[in-house]
Amino acid sequence: MSREFYDFDHENPLGVLVIDMNYKTINDICSRVTLGHQGYVYIIDEEGAIVWHPNQQLINSGIYKELIDEVVNIEFGSIFRKVDGTNRIYTVTTSPSTDWRIIGVSYEDELTDSTDQMGLFFIMIAIISITVAFIISRIIAATLSKPIKKIKTVYVNSAEG
Repeated sequence: MSREFYDFDHENPLGVLVIDMNYKTINDICSRVTLGHQGYVYIIDEEGAIVWHPNQQLINSGIYKELIDEVVNIEFGSIFRKVDGTNRIYTVTTSPSTDWRIIGVSYEDELTDSTDQMGLFFIMIAIISITVAFIISRIIAATLSKPIKKIKTVYVNSAEG
């Protein structure tokens, strides 16, 4: 990777900084990032060239495409796009030191599946809580009414004489 540096007026080049990147390290870090089951992360430079992508070979061969033209102009933020029939969320952040864009791609259906599962979980918790509350109230009612029933029995027996 290289980067040209200019003077304060951005008119005269001062030099070029060349950095030898260890792509294995980038691969190890980015491969561990998970965004749901299908989501992934990729990195582009400030001009839109791919620095790292999990499907790099498919992109190079033209089989797989990314929305690089759209995300290269975003420094921070998210965009929602329908790609190949699926709704995707592209979340972009920019490294201040390299101007690289780190793009996280999430699939909307995975996010809504999670909220559906959470909703079902809360409904089940509510049903269980109501059932337990009903059982506890029956036990308390039976316990409190037992002495009253004894008094009633003694009163009825004494009235009969």
